[in-house]
Amino acid sequence: MYIYFLCLFISLFFYYRCIFFFFCQIFFPCIYNPMDKYLYIYF
Repeated sequence: MYIYFLCLFISLFFYYRCIFFFFCQIFFPCIYNPMDKYLYIYF
């Protein structure tokens, strides 16, 4: 739950990509770009 709220907090500054990226990497690592690589550091 803590990770979830942290993700929401970060997503406010990254155009809501955080949530999408988080689930995408879990179920199907499909999208990769510099922004995703940067957000990956936080998880």
